[in-house]
Amino acid sequence: MSIGMEWGPWIGAQKGRYGKWSLLLSWLPIIGDPLTLVAGVLRESFWSFLAIVTIAKAGRYLVIAAATLSWM
Repeated sequence: MSIGMEWGPWIGAQKGRYGKWSLLLSWLPIIGDPLTLVAGVLRESFWSFLAIVTIAKAGRYLVIAAATLSWM
């Protein structure tokens, strides 16, 4: 998969600016999946990707579980 010539430099600059830590937003419902897709296209390290996304998604579900259990 190739990124168009007009998007390539911009996406590379954003990765340099925000880096892998932007994957902490992968828990968000609408932008989370595109973030993970872009991380794959930009060849993020698998182990750092796995660790950061696991932390983000586990945090999301812990908050949801805590909110649900506190209302019961």
